[in-house]
Amino acid sequence: MGAMEQPSLFDSLKEPAKPRVINTRRIRVSLNYVLRTLRAAEIMPWHAAEAASQEVNFPIYARLLPAEEAEPMIAEFEREMARLRAVGR
Repeated sequence: MGAMEQPSLFDSLKEPAKPRVINTRRIRVSLNYVLRTLRAAEIMPWHAAEAASQEVNFPIYARLLPAEEAEPMIAEFEREMARLRAVGR
């Protein structure tokens, strides 16, 4: 293959892809930021699409942490989201 040629989808890889290292510190910082934002909010801090995205992604990222840390975070997230949704009505 020449220097500028793109590999074919069917070319075999010379070595298998390495598993990604999960940066739990960064995930923890991000999740705690979301929780602080929710705790401090008197109304929903995000528009509907962002709130929906947070509802999908927060538990996914939280579950990358140890269960004893993730479960309380998810429970608090759900409580705060329910509180803010009730205020919006």
